[in-house]
Amino acid sequence: MRVWGKLTQFTGVEEPRSARPPAVLALQFDQNPSRSRAGIRIALSRRAPVSLRVCDISGRIVRRLLDATVEPGSRNVAWDGCDGQGRAMPGGVYFCTLEAAGQRLTRKLVLLR
Repeated sequence: MRVWGKLTQFTGVEEPRSARPPAVLALQFDQNPSRSRAGIRIALSRRAPVSLRVCDISGRIVRRLLDATVEPGSRNVAWDGCDGQGRAMPGGVYFCTLEAAGQRLTRKLVLLR
């Protein structure tokens, strides 16, 4: 007999089990704080649509670095310290957010000028 879910202790009702385990995400920087350019390494365990963006301290999106379906594995993405129009951003605290497979990771990045 196969069991496809786990029985709850109190109700005896079967809880559905997801078809796949959750994706494993990773987000790290080559150097933090960083001078004018930040190297960002992302990794995921399965193919998924990915969004990687940089936001300022108030939560406004400064730059979208990646909006694509990405194969499993790791990749390097660079942020040149500029906004979407190519203007250099001032030094300060920024947040990099990686979203994929229904999960979100946010890391603080300090940009020095």
